[in-house]
Amino acid sequence: MPLLILDICAKALELNRSDLKSYKFLNKLLDLPKEYRIQALNALIVDEGRVGNSAITIFNGDYLMLLELKKIIESLSIPCSNLILRKEKGGKVIIKGKLANVNLDQ
Repeated sequence: MPLLILDICAKALELNRSDLKSYKFLNKLLDLPKEYRIQALNALIVDEGRVGNSAITIFNGDYLMLLELKKIIESLSIPCSNLILRKEKGGKVIIKGKLANVNLDQ
């Protein structure tokens, strides 16, 4: 994405440009209209995940970002379970009633 657009987005959300790749960006989206949250979720799935036959899988090593993503999913009235941390790397959430694997060590 061109730096000018990133700077405009950051300024509009009262963030630093570097915050646009952190949980702080997702947290700010919670105050925006539903359409923005849907597009952010879509972008994260396209960029960092995949849609399988029975689940949406999102790979991300930032646990705080995953927690904010869960809040966005719930704000869209999509059923979502708590993140389940396991001793081995990874976790699971439920998105739209489907089990989603979350890799916490990308």
